[in-house]
Order: sequence, then structure tokens, then C-alpha cells
Amino acid sequence: MKKELILLAVLALAAGSGGCGHIKPGNAAQRPPSLQGLTILEARISSEPIARELTGTVKAGIMADVAPELFGEIIEIRVKEGDAVKKDGVLAVLDGEKVAAQVGRARAARSQAAAQARLANSTYSRFKELKRRGSVSDQEYDEVLARHGQASAGLREAEAALAAALEMEKDAIITSPVDGVVTAKLADVGDVASPGVPLFAVETEGGYRVDFTAPEKLLGSIKKGMKVKVISDSPPGTLDGVVSAVSPSTDPRSRSFLSKADLPEDARVVSGSFVRVMVPLGDERGISVPQSALVRRGQLTGIYIADKDGIARWRILRTGRDLGENVEIVSGLEEGTRYVAEPPLTLSDGVKIGG
Repeated sequence: MKKELILLAVLALAAGSGGCGHIKPGNAAQRPPSLQGLTILEARISSEPIARELTGTVKAGIMADVAPELFGEIIEIRVKEGDAVKKDGVLAVLDGEKVAAQVGRARAARSQAAAQARLANSTYSRFKELKRRGSVSDQEYDEVLARHGQASAGLREAEAALAAALEMEKDAIITSPVDGVVTAKLADVGDVASPGVPLFAVETEGGYRVDFTAPEKLLGSIKKGMKVKVISDSPPGTLDGVVSAVSPSTDPRSRSFLSKADLPEDARVVSGSFVRVMVPLGDERGISVPQSALVRRGQLTGIYIADKDGIARWRILRTGRDLGENVEIVSGLEEGTRYVAEPPLTLSDGVKIGG
């Protein structure tokens, strides 16, 4: 009985304290935090240029493989890779001993043929006068005339042989066909040079171009005279190029075709380097936002939009092409939606940002 009375007294005290009307701390209505002065933009549909990225290789305007015209041992090399050379500058010298001997024989043969031609010409002149006077028979005159023709032909043949020998002597001196830079030395002193086998590679300085391939579906879209952007990583930079040639047919194996674009004369590029070529394919309508509006959380990319109550809400986006200062939005943002252009680090979901 005593325990029951104590329990009733405790319950009465609890009831009395609950009805005193006081508000417990923390139960008052809380306003959301706010950030003022943020730039709010509205998503709009606009036209953006479409560009297809292709890969290419920088080529020298003129790239010449220098090969000899005759066999011969290389007895002298006067340049190394990286040397600047002038047109007709000497690159190497072949052993010309055999060629010199051949030139000597050709000179002697020409001298002999010239002497025979002079004698035949003199004899012909005398017999021509005797024939006019009737002092020689037709047979004798015809024989002299034939010897005169043979001697003249022999002289011409000897002169041609001498010219060929002199050309061979000249070919023993390997020269550069253009002003440029030696980019490859493919032989050494003591090697035997063979006709048609390159000894050097020489490229002109300046006047570079880009060779790039495109899928066959772009045949007809890439035209001569079209302006393209060429992006180089080494050295880094973006150059303006102009399409100078387009192959009219595709490679049946790769299903692609070759195009060429000329670079500015002052382009600072390296022959053989890899580049990306941006080929314009017209315009496309869509939504884009400034790069500064994007907020990345791990693998996700989003944007802070302002809802109808002016509250910031982080929304996940799917982005597309990089448009420089802007980025294409593929999904997640509708036209007319308001968003924060440059969200500060203190901005979070649920913060009041405007009315």
C-alpha cells in the first residue's frame, strides 16, 4: 500500500511540471542559411559550332630523300643530323676514281672522233667541188658522202658519251636539292652507295603541313580551303590551318581518306610530331553553361540551381563537348532553369540564394 502511494505522488509531480507552458530549447522554427550577391543565370538554348577531332602528323613542306645515281664507296661526309644546308650544298663525296677514268676515255674518244669528222668534212668539201666539175664519178662521191655522214654520227656519239661521263663525275658529289635541315644521315664513310638508296633526308624549314585521316563518312564534308584548328602538345599551342588537299577516294582497308592542311609560315612545330585537328562540321542548337558553374563531387558533375523558393539545389548533369569557356550540357538542365554561375565553396544544398 505504501509503494502505491509513492508511485501516485511521482506521477502527480510529473503531470504538474508538464503543464507549466514552457517551450523547450531547440523547438523554435529555424530559417535556412543564406548567401547573397551570387550571380544567377538562366539556361538558354543557343547555337554552338560542331567540330570533329581527328589525329594527324606534322610534315615538312618539302621532305627530300637524297640518293646517289651511281655505285661508289663513300669517301667523305660533310654534314650531320641537324645541320642547315643550302641548295646544291655538298653532303657527301663518292670515290670518283673509276668515273674519272671513264671521263678520260670519253675525252680521248671524242678527240679521235672529232679528228675523223674534220678529215671527213674536208674530204667531202673537195669531192663536192670535184663533183661539180665532173672530175669524179658518182660512185666515188657517194662513198665520200657516206664516210662524212658516218664521221659526223661518230662525233655526236662520242660527245654524248663524254657528257654522260661528266654527268657521272658530277653525280659522285652528293648535294642537297633544297635549302633546309638534315633530319637523317643514313650512311657512313666507307659504305658503298647504291643508286636509289637514300643517304640523307633533308627537310625545308617553315612551310609545314599536317597530314590527317578522316572516316569515309566525312568525305564531302572536308573541302579544300576549309579552315581548321590544329592543336599541338609539343610545343603546346593552337594553330590555324587551311585544308590544301583532300583525297577523292577512301582506303578500302581502313575506310578512311587522307587530307592535308597547310600551317602558317611562322608555325613553331616539329616535323613528325602528333597533333589533333579540329574540323568544323556546322552548328548545333543546345544548352551550354560556363565551366565555372560546374561542381564536381568525386566522379559526378553537377550544378547548383535555384528553385522557385530561391533555395540552392545541387543537380547532377551529363556534360558533352568542351566549348572553351563553356561546356555542352547533354542532360540534367532544362531551358529556363536558373543556376549559380560561380558557386563559392561555402555554398551547399539548401542554402537560400535569392527570391
